[in-house]
Amino acid sequence: MKSNFSFQISNISGYLIILFMLWHCGKENIYPSSGSLSNSQIPLSKGSWWKYTITSPDIKMLDTLKIEIIDTQKGATNNYLAAIFYNEKIIDTASIFKNDVVFQFTSLNKVDSYFSDFKLFLPLQKGKSWQNENKLDSSTVIDTNVLYSLNRFNYEVFSVKRFYNKPNNYLTQFYRISKDIGIITLKDDRKIDEEYKTKYYWLLDYKLK
Repeated sequence: MKSNFSFQISNISGYLIILFMLWHCGKENIYPSSGSLSNSQIPLSKGSWWKYTITSPDIKMLDTLKIEIIDTQKGATNNYLAAIFYNEKIIDTASIFKNDVVFQFTSLNKVDSYFSDFKLFLPLQKGKSWQNENKLDSSTVIDTNVLYSLNRFNYEVFSVKRFYNKPNNYLTQFYRISKDIGIITLKDDRKIDEEYKTKYYWLLDYKLK
C-alpha cells in the first residue's frame, strides 16, 4: 500500500487535470524518449484513490476532486466502478475499463467531465496516435520518460496530448501519466461558444491498495 503527496489542479466541469504560481508548481526534465507504459503499470484495485486540487483563473478557492475505486463490475474482471467526489461530495460514478490495448474512463451519470470519455490505447509509446469517439477527436503520445518534479517528488511520466475541434468549439488536453501511479496532472484548454476556459488538475495525494 502506497501513500504520497504532490500537486494542485483546476476547476471541474468534469474530472480527472491554472496556477503555477503556487508552491506545488513543477518542473520538467527531458530524458531520451524510450520505453513504453503497459496495462500492468496502470494500477486499479478496490480501495485505491487519487485526490487532485483544481485551479483556474475563475476559481476563488482551491477545489478538490477525488477518484476512488469502490468495486469491480460483476462478471467483468477488467471493469471497475469508481466514485467521483468534488470537495468531498460525491457527484458521479464512473466505469473504468482496461486490458492490454485500451484504458477508458466513462461517466455513468453523464456528468459533464474532463474524464467522461477519456481513453488511452496501450502500450503508450512516443509518437503513437489514435482517434477517440470520432475523427475530430484524436490523441498522441508526445513524450515518454520525462522526469517531472513536484513538491520534492520526482515522477517518470508519459505525456499525452488530446485535440478535438469542431465549429465554435475546441478542446486541447495535456495529460501526464506516471508508471504505477496513474494520471498526475491534467491541463484543459477549451472554447465553447466563444467562451475560453483553462483548468488544471494536480495530484495532491493518493493511496494504492
